[in-house]
Amino acid sequence: MLQQERIERAKETERIVKEIIEQERLERVEKTERLRAARMQAHENNTH
Repeated sequence: MLQQERIERAKETERIVKEIIEQERLERVEKTERLRAARMQAHENNTH
């Protein structure tokens, strides 16, 4: 019985960790996209 509870908790922890990692990845992608857009805008402003 105790073994089963440990397995369930481990699975739950793993799921939470995966969610956090995915969230952080999405935030990095978003930041990269914003930086790229800002760079393109700056370049456009400098060339026109």
